[in-house]
Amino acid sequence: MITNIQLLSVLCLLTYVNAGLLQKSNEGKNNFK
Repeated sequence: MITNIQLLSVLCLLTYVNAGLLQKSNEGKNNFK
């Protein structure tokens, strides 16, 4: 059974990864200007 703490940690990890990917893609776009 999955606990709420595990769910929260997974959500935090996903949001962190998504933010990192968005930052990288934005930097890439800026470099190609």
